Amino acid sequence: MKHPVKTIFALLLMYVYIPIAFLLYMCSFQVISWLDPNAYYRYATDGKYTEDIFFKGAIGQEIEVSSMLESIVGSQVFKRPQDLFSAVLKKEDSLRHTLESNNEYMLYLKKNNLTVDHVIAYMKKISELDDNLMNANLYLTALGIIMVYYLLFKYRNRIYLGAGLLYIFLVIDAFTYNLVSDAFYPQMKRLVSDLSYEDYLVTVKGLLPALREATLTFIIFDTVIQSYKDRKNKRLETDLKISYYSLEKVLNILKNIINENPKIKLVEVKINKNVILEFCKKNKQDQYLQDIKKIIEHNLQQEIRNISNLELYEIYSTIYKNLNKSTTFKAKVF
Repeated sequence: MKHPVKTIFALLLMYVYIPIAFLLYMCSFQVISWLDPNAYYRYATDGKYTEDIFFKGAIGQEIEVSSMLESIVGSQVFKRPQDLFSAVLKKEDSLRHTLESNNEYMLYLKKNNLTVDHVIAYMKKISELDDNLMNANLYLTALGIIMVYYLLFKYRNRIYLGAGLLYIFLVIDAFTYNLVSDAFYPQMKRLVSDLSYEDYLVTVKGLLPALREATLTFIIFDTVIQSYKDRKNKRLETDLKISYYSLEKVLNILKNIINENPKIKLVEVKINKNVILEFCKKNKQDQYLQDIKKIIEHNLQQEIRNISNLELYEIYSTIYKNLNKSTTFKAKVF
């Protein structure tokens, strides 16, 4: 194991994935309530209402609603409406009969152009709120962890491999109408002895799609990033080529000046030494490029006019020779 600390930290992120997602899920309600408490009602009514018209609205007109629901679930106490609705919807036929038997409530619904189906649909959306928010936070957490793997650990190929395998599994499972995922339940039961079938279905239908969407989002980001890097590398390649061939021309000019017109002094040389220097800094494993880096930093940071033609020729000649010897440079430019 080359990097044990890195590997341990990468594995630790997997273990804290669910706790982080659950923590974000717990905070989601406060965040939504802070942004807009009425968002819950718009969500549950497909944007039609900004208040609880089905129950609080009825109570406001002194229609006894609580007793209707209590007659279905008994004396159980529920702190949250989604818990109450989930329990009531387990007896949907009884709920429908109870609502339709209450003439006063049915009249209220009729006045507001509502039906029992609207009430049940509203209750179902509220009861699904926990799962929907949890799935969203599973997705966000997975995306965050994947980006950590990509940016810090450089696991790009591993992420793509994992995404491909996950996508293959989910596509096959969809084509077989969950037959494949059901077939894996006994194997998962052996690994986690207290894993119920309901919990397993939650994992398959919630966790795995969240991971799939997170990897697909990563692939979108990675495609954009790689496109930017490709353009940047192309520009770098062009700049390096221009600098290399300019260097060759400058050497010829300097050689002619030294041999034929030694009194002429160069005051400016149009060679992009900065692009060569940056390329050398990024390729520390190449000794020839590191020698060029030292030459540029020690000799070419001052003005050209302060360097004699002969010294300038020797400097550029050494740079030119080292560039030709560098396999990294030749692989990039030629």
